[in-house]
Amino acid sequence: MRSLCLLHLFALLQSLAAEPFSLLPTPKNVKIYSYNLQQILRWDAVKVENTLHQVTYTVEYKTFVYNYSEICVSIKETQWDFTENINVSWNVKLRVRAEMGPIKSDWVETPWFIALHNTMLGPVKSLTVTASKDETDKLFVKFDPHLISILKEWDFNYNISYWKENSKEKTNLVGKATYVTIPNLEPGVLYCVEVTPECIDCLIVGQVSDAVCERTATPDWTTELCLIIFAIILLSAALVFFFFIYPRRVVIKKWLYQDTLKIPHHVEKFLFNPQIDAPIAMDQEPCEVVAIVDDIMTS
Repeated sequence: MRSLCLLHLFALLQSLAAEPFSLLPTPKNVKIYSYNLQQILRWDAVKVENTLHQVTYTVEYKTFVYNYSEICVSIKETQWDFTENINVSWNVKLRVRAEMGPIKSDWVETPWFIALHNTMLGPVKSLTVTASKDETDKLFVKFDPHLISILKEWDFNYNISYWKENSKEKTNLVGKATYVTIPNLEPGVLYCVEVTPECIDCLIVGQVSDAVCERTATPDWTTELCLIIFAIILLSAALVFFFFIYPRRVVIKKWLYQDTLKIPHHVEKFLFNPQIDAPIAMDQEPCEVVAIVDDIMTS
């Protein structure tokens, strides 16, 4: 009978000792957020009233091979970045509990998680589309993957989709380059471009970027117009030469090479050399002088 009482007393003491541990609430909304293979475990803060002690948290993880081991102990934050602690290809489960001195809450577990399969790939950053200045049928597309260092170790493709404004028909270009030329476009047309990253190793398709629109260059008709005018001038000159000048080449040649009219030599001496005695008397009338000059010109 005495031993039975001792057993009941021992069970009562155990229950009293275990009671304080169940007084601390468990963390709520325990979730893993994985973005671009950056893993963060988050939970809601546990609030305890009428106490001077601060609530802290402990996080552990396990794999299929190993049992739970600690990642962080007695942290004050309500999240923990475990990107550097756990390999992205491992299948893991995490758990967290609240602590306040000797009082601890129950553990709260997450579902099994593989970063390479469960992460979310964000869109590319700094997407720019510019028109070629020299060629009217090309656009240049440039973007920044904006990935953390761990993602740069994996193989990626980028699906570049472009279409005419107000058109539902899209054309796709798939490649690894972050600077791409889109050829064979229509001049002076507004095109929109968006990029979707695809992780080949992860088998994950990322988020689509916001569309960026740009108009292809319009033709510069200044050079073409000058060439057309120059060609018209040359053609006109050729027509004038072959239809008007060439048939009259003999007449024109004779006209160019004929002797120019000259003043007779004896008259030129009389006009430009006053020292020569002219057969004209000073007392003769003007009409007689004119008649004499006419005789000289006709002689």
